[in-house]
Amino acid sequence: MKLQLLLLTLLTTFSIFAQAKTIRVGDVYEVKEKSLQQLIVERVNAADMPERLKNYTKSFEVGIEISPAIVDKEYNFTPWYTLPSPIYDQHDQILFPKGFRFNPLTKVRAPGRLVFFNEAQIEWVKNNVQHGDQLVMTSGDIYQAMKVLNARVYLLDAQTYARLKVNAVPSVYEQRPDDVHFTVNHYAL
Repeated sequence: MKLQLLLLTLLTTFSIFAQAKTIRVGDVYEVKEKSLQQLIVERVNAADMPERLKNYTKSFEVGIEISPAIVDKEYNFTPWYTLPSPIYDQHDQILFPKGFRFNPLTKVRAPGRLVFFNEAQIEWVKNNVQHGDQLVMTSGDIYQAMKVLNARVYLLDAQTYARLKVNAVPSVYEQRPDDVHFTVNHYAL
């Protein structure tokens, strides 16, 4: 009985392998789709990219007009933040409710000084910039400013303007050691 079972198993195994040689996967056809590179080129050409880019850069040149500082002034500013929605933990328990107000500078340090200026104050920035400063232009041509300052320049957006209450330029926001607020300096030129 064991011999018959062994022979039957061997025959079945050999017949499976014998049939495997005759298994056919299927016909192979040439791909009819366009290449990804060709699709990108067609979309860019159809979108009139030079015109779109021209309008795109113009939208950045608008900025926010802020009046120049009239007198030198120094004051402390705490960037309070109020949560717009609750924050939950991994068990769906509320950690911080909607409306919770806190000062982010108690948990993190600012990455460096924030220097706010307009297009007419680029020379002042050039003479007063420090290593690690984050340069934020309120209005004007940021590309030209980057060339002159040889540094990254950001354009002031509405959210940052509202959150930091920038009210005169040039101004420098600095978090000094052991402070949980910004020391703001306005400079009359």
